[in-house]
Amino acid sequence: MEEEQHKLKNNLSKLEKNLESALKSMNLTKAREILDKGKVILSNIFDFETKQHWDDLEKAYKLTETKKDLMSETDKFLVESNALKEEFQFEILKPKVEKLLTQTQEMNIPEYLEKLELLRSEIDSKEEFFNKTLTEIIELGELIKKNQEEHLLDEILKHCDKLIGLAKSIKRVEFIEKYSEIKSTTIKKIEEKKAFKERQQKLEDELTELEKDLKPSLIKMDLENVSKILEKSNAFLSELVDQTIKKKWDDHEFRFVGAKQLLNDVEKFSENGIKTLIKGSCSDSLGYFKQIISQLQEYKVGG
Repeated sequence: MEEEQHKLKNNLSKLEKNLESALKSMNLTKAREILDKGKVILSNIFDFETKQHWDDLEKAYKLTETKKDLMSETDKFLVESNALKEEFQFEILKPKVEKLLTQTQEMNIPEYLEKLELLRSEIDSKEEFFNKTLTEIIELGELIKKNQEEHLLDEILKHCDKLIGLAKSIKRVEFIEKYSEIKSTTIKKIEEKKAFKERQQKLEDELTELEKDLKPSLIKMDLENVSKILEKSNAFLSELVDQTIKKKWDDHEFRFVGAKQLLNDVEKFSENGIKTLIKGSCSDSLGYFKQIISQLQEYKVGG
């Protein structure tokens, strides 16, 4: 009996060496096979200490199994973390890395602890960049709001471009969409402003050309032509916003009215002068013609 027990223990000793090698290499399949063989032998062993020792080996197997599972989980997370970092998913990354750090520390897996500490450092750097960029985006948003209140279209466009670039760098779609819309609206306003300015310049040019013909016509008392010119000018003036130019054309209108009144007066005085001359009142007739000369001398065409 004693010899049989000794032989069984020797067999267990050989299995134990193989088991230690399998556990060291984390070959759990082989380790499980060895443990199962050991259990068969142990069923015929009477020595309590030997049985206790193999219970400890079973615990070592389970510990190695847990460790291997943790390493597999960590390896998987290290791969997944690359995409999560790119998407700035800190709410997923941070608690997970802290949990794995605690577990690898407890399980004493230094090489994985080092990998996770490096990952944590990368996450912290990424989060710092994210927060800094987000702060800059918010500040630019406030600046754009102020630019909008002051109607500084070029500044709005410049700051929108910068903000959109920053938002893309941290993949904040809501900012990209919002400020792309503001940019589009601003570009439209700039184009409208440019078109308006060009239209106003064209109106001014048209009025300048009309004015070149207006002054000589007023001097020559060609009121029919003056009337046509003023009628044409009204179409341009209705769109024009420059009040100085509008005031100048109001003055032209006033002179036109004055010229018409002058011609009416001249016609009336001439008629009266001829009538009095026919009646033989030379002095009265001369008075009417003097009034005509006086009014003609007073007639001026402004600049």
